Amino acid sequence: MMNILLVGLGPHANRIYLRFLERYYIKPALVVDLVSQKDIVEKYLHSYGITDVPCLFIDDKEKDSDKLSTEISAQLLGYIKGSNVTHAIISTEPKAHLAYADFLIENNINILMDKPITAPVDVINSSLQAEKIRLEYNDLCSKYKIQKSYNNDLIFSIQCQRRFHEGYIFVKKTLKDIVERYNVPISYIDIFHSDGMWNMPDEFIYRENHPYKYGYGKLFHSGYHFIDLLTWLLDVNNSVKDKDINKCSVYSESYRPMDFMYNFDNKNYQKILHTNKFANILADRQKFRDYGELDIHSVIKFYRDNKTVTTCTLNLMQSGVSRRSWVELPEDTYKSNGRIRHERLNICVGPLLTSRFIVIRRMRRKIEICMVVMRSEI
Repeated sequence: MMNILLVGLGPHANRIYLRFLERYYIKPALVVDLVSQKDIVEKYLHSYGITDVPCLFIDDKEKDSDKLSTEISAQLLGYIKGSNVTHAIISTEPKAHLAYADFLIENNINILMDKPITAPVDVINSSLQAEKIRLEYNDLCSKYKIQKSYNNDLIFSIQCQRRFHEGYIFVKKTLKDIVERYNVPISYIDIFHSDGMWNMPDEFIYRENHPYKYGYGKLFHSGYHFIDLLTWLLDVNNSVKDKDINKCSVYSESYRPMDFMYNFDNKNYQKILHTNKFANILADRQKFRDYGELDIHSVIKFYRDNKTVTTCTLNLMQSGVSRRSWVELPEDTYKSNGRIRHERLNICVGPLLTSRFIVIRRMRRKIEICMVVMRSEI
């Protein structure tokens, strides 16, 4: 029997995980969150008719720790053993991922964790902090491999749903067929994604859900899915003989909150949203100098020695077109805040094939277009 621990019950977990569990008549065996979130967690649970699930609320001072304290570890382990927990979903704010993943691996619990794997603060401003991404990943991998040597069925999986989308699966299969048949690698991949998520100036300061104030942004938010999509599609090139990739180069530029507030100033808010609410905040844009990125634009080139094999462009945005026309943040920040999410994928296999995949989501409507163009003799 599967007994599930849910660590973090915010808007995403409420919309995705609780709904999924309800569909299969599963209740969490235990919910863990912060003391400050107690009322929200109970509200979410009650909306699904769940009133008898034990909850462990942890002091907010623990939220940014890389490791759970001895007291919290003992308390949580007691709950896990008492509820016979076998699986866990980690859906906290990313800064807490490392602490919970480390604890759950150590205690032989199967894990499904939201992206990103870990989130060191200030990664956009400090190369030392950015290096922690790799170090923490390697550390978790090492600990997982050790535990897996004792329990080969142990699972540690990251939630990256794009690779399970039927449209993308079709695109990858088509690419694989052509690449294998002609021994020609993917030559170009272009990925564009826009969240259409317009944050008001004060929201950059107080928001904890999808924050920027900790020195990370789009890449640790939805951008992670498209890094994963890129690497998943590039796996097709592994079937090419004698043209395999052995090095890469990356060039990136970011567009940050301070840039956005320069381009969209108080006069714009007065004219378009008819408000002067943000005048004081916008008068001192320097306070946003170290905030994480809204948009990231990258050119990634993959080589065989000094010969280019595949060129990739990533344009990942949160400053794109939005339907938002109000200044107050609604309770439902996913479906009721004017988001217009859209993505586009272009892939070329030299002169043999071009594939284009477009998805547009507006409110509860979704349009998907997939087009593959090949030479007639293929």
